[in-house]
Amino acid sequence: MNHLLDIDGLTEQGVLKLCEQAKRWKGGEAPPTMKEPVFVGQLFFEPSTRTRVSFEAAAKRLGYQVLTLHEGTSSTQKGESLADTVKTFEAIGMNIAIMRHSTTRYWEEFLDDASFSLVNGGDGSGAHPTQSLLDVWTMHEEFGAWKDLRVAIIGDIAHNRAARSNAKLLQKLGATMTFSAPDWGWDEGFLQYGERIELHETVSSADVVYCLRNQWERVEDPTRYQAETRTFCLTEALANKMQPHAIVMHPAPINRGVEIESSMVDSERSRIFQQMKNGVFMRMAILHELMTNQSKQVEDAPMSV
Repeated sequence: MNHLLDIDGLTEQGVLKLCEQAKRWKGGEAPPTMKEPVFVGQLFFEPSTRTRVSFEAAAKRLGYQVLTLHEGTSSTQKGESLADTVKTFEAIGMNIAIMRHSTTRYWEEFLDDASFSLVNGGDGSGAHPTQSLLDVWTMHEEFGAWKDLRVAIIGDIAHNRAARSNAKLLQKLGATMTFSAPDWGWDEGFLQYGERIELHETVSSADVVYCLRNQWERVEDPTRYQAETRTFCLTEALANKMQPHAIVMHPAPINRGVEIESSMVDSERSRIFQQMKNGVFMRMAILHELMTNQSKQVEDAPMSV
């Protein structure tokens, strides 16, 4: 793994390897001692709390140095291109870039000749692979397997990159996917991963109910649809239809009382804050894997004479 842009290239064996490494670090195993400095660039062009902070915590736990771009005070405000901003970080020694941008597949303008590894922290409505990896690990922690696990994703599916990455990865891992979404938040492309069914039915049959935030920032006229929001809120009454063992997840940020009732966020079923905790250790595993592969490439490179 040289980059982590989407989950397309991941295998079940590769996902399990990351989960096992994350589990060891969560259990208290110490990371390896660094022989040379490693610099991680955080370049976020969209707001982020959990992804940015958990990656920073992950990097520091590994002993890596973090270089953070603050977009509001950066030269992008003076007209500098995304590619030149990235090349600046590369020139000063960045080993790994963690990036988020509103443009889908933003990396296409600079990645071909890059000397660093890129982790996609979210590209528009495209993909969010690290969220998906921490999510599937949280599910595996709970149930011990992915095969035949029933996962229901509910809400604004069309605009949610975590939903897209999770649907692709969970289907690959053998889970059964169902979806429930309002018409404005539905994308027919998800039918390749599972079935769209009525909200009460999908919630009552699921092992995992995965709620989504309404991404109004990606909708042209949100006022047209906001009246429908409550229809897809996970309320206590709706949660009472869930199976006794079923859990609730959410990629966050959470709008309490909008897509999920506040009491459900803090309920015994909720694994939302567990997802956040697991995010640090999964992101440690991802960073470590990328640096391990970089080191192997250096070792395997032919010697010049």
